[in-house]
Parts: sequence; C-alpha cells; structure tokens
Amino acid sequence: MLPTIPQEATGQQYWNLMKIKLICYVDALKAKVNLSVMVPTLNKISSPWIKSLKFISLTFNLKTYVIPSTSKVASFNRGLYFFLWLHILILNGCVSLIAQTSDEMVFIPEGVFTMGYNIDNEKEWGDNDEEPVHKVFLKSYFIDRYEVSASDFANFLNQHLKQSPLYFQLGLGVTIQKIDNLFRPRLGLSNYPANRVSWYGAETYCRWVNKRLPTEAEWEKASRGTDSRVFPWGDKFPTQELVTYRRKFNQLGFKALEKIDSMHAGRSPYGIHHMAGNVWEWVNDWYSDIYYEESPYANPKGPDSGISKVLRGGNWYYKAYYMRTTYRFNEKPNKFKNWQGFRCAKDLTY
Repeated sequence: MLPTIPQEATGQQYWNLMKIKLICYVDALKAKVNLSVMVPTLNKISSPWIKSLKFISLTFNLKTYVIPSTSKVASFNRGLYFFLWLHILILNGCVSLIAQTSDEMVFIPEGVFTMGYNIDNEKEWGDNDEEPVHKVFLKSYFIDRYEVSASDFANFLNQHLKQSPLYFQLGLGVTIQKIDNLFRPRLGLSNYPANRVSWYGAETYCRWVNKRLPTEAEWEKASRGTDSRVFPWGDKFPTQELVTYRRKFNQLGFKALEKIDSMHAGRSPYGIHHMAGNVWEWVNDWYSDIYYEESPYANPKGPDSGISKVLRGGNWYYKAYYMRTTYRFNEKPNKFKNWQGFRCAKDLTY
C-alpha cells in the first residue's frame, strides 16, 4: 500500500516541493534534513512516508506538472496525487539510482559567489595564489555533509584489495588498520575521517559511489557561502570548539581529530562539517598558482594538467592561517600523508 502524505502538507507546500529537484533517501533522517535544506516548507511533514522512499533523484518540467496551490488540493488524496506524479517522472526517465553510503549530501544552489582573498589586509594574511579575488558562477550541485569516514573507506578498500596500495597507505597515525587481510577502522574510530588517502584513492572512491570529487570552486563556495567569510563559521578567530587546529598528535593521539559529524558550531553556512581542520581535503583540480588570473567565470574546473592536485581546509595541527576558506594547499596525487582525506560531490540529475 502506498503511504499517504500527511494532511498538514498544504497545496502551497506541494508547489514548493515540486518546483525543484527532489532528493529522497532511504533513511528518514537523511530525507528530512536534505528536503528541509531544499524545501523549508516541508518541515511539517513527518517521517513515516519518507521511510518507504528509495534513494532517488527526480526532476521535472514545472510548466507541465504543477499542482494548483489552492484549497481544493485538500480534497484530493495527496498520497495518490504525489505517487501519480512519481510514476510520470519514472516513465519520462527522470530517475537516477545511486549507491548508498552512510553519509548525507547537502544541496548547494546555483549562483554567484566571491572566490579568493585580498592579501592587502591588516593581518597580512593571504598568499599570491589566492588572488585576484573574482566572481564565480556555479550551477547547483550536492556535496557531502561530512568527510568520508574510516568505516566507509575501509569498505571501499576491501572491495579493491589489489589496487589498495595506490589508494591508501597504512601507518601509526591512520584511522584504518589491516587485520587478517581486511581493512577496518581502528577501535572507536569508525566515524572519524579516513586519512592517509592519495588523490587517486579519493577520486576512485567517489566514482565508486557514483559521485565525484568537488572542484576547487565548489569546495570554496560550500565552505564560505556567498558572504565572503574568512572561516566556515564566519570571521571569528578559531577556537577548539569551532575547529581542530594546533593539536599535536604526538601528545593527543587520535584525540587530535574529531568525529566527522561533530563540532556543530564550526559548520559552514550550508551546515557542512569540518570544512576547516581535521584533514586536508582533496579536490579534483590540478594546482596552478596563477589559475585565478585566467579561470573562467562559470563553473571553473582548474587547469587541464599539472604536477600536483589541490587540497583545501587545513588539518588538526596547522595554525589558524590555514583554516581560512580560501587557502590553497597542493600535493602530488600519488603521495600519502596522514593529514590527507576528502569528501565527495555530485551533479544534479536532469
């Protein structure tokens, strides 16, 4: 039996639901969080009907399929109406299945933001490769709310045992270990970030879950939003309640890091965790120190080639300077360092 959308979902809420892309997840909480980001008026909808939905992405033509925003909508069986549309969308090839992981994704709407940092400032912060400051237009996309966890990446490695030396390297300060020829998180570290991952490991994992690495521009917008903030949480100087930084691993061990879903006060304007600190995050772009001088206005993807790949966000040990949303780090894609991790992004399905 098809679930029924609750009666408190008004016609206006239907209108808001159907005029954008709708992302439905298996887990009820994921659905509620992601839908509320995209459609704030859906906050009243309870979770029972959400639980039955598959992990799918839907799009449609608004002009063709619009439910009238009138009181007459209340007289219809809302559940039947919704699933009638769902059937139409499926028949029109608008459904795209993707792999399930234990993460969530955040919708970043299309629009313009300011990229880069003006190095002529009182603090004398900023490097030459962060200039010139420029406007960038990005189409809508999704990005992981959390860094990829040790648990999820260990599962990936176990599916790619022969190739794993290209993707990951074991070590004393690494959240993943290998026991009986299988990778697994260290005890108590399942929900900590995977680290000591090469760019090839990050890129292959994202493709494995039918996602991709974010571009450098996508990463920066997700971190700073559209108000040009210095840090993901704003312009306030970092504290240990906001971000992991200046923590010495030789003194704290794995307490130098934090769980991927922790430190809510330090989230970005889109509610994304650990866009500063914890681990440096690989992005897709090749690095060039003069790329901002020649990058396109719309959806820049970085240089066509290079020697090193860009990492963003700082790590648990680096000082506040490196926690800035605009700081650009780089490393060769086949190198392994304890502070290297990542998160994935995904295009909207049209």
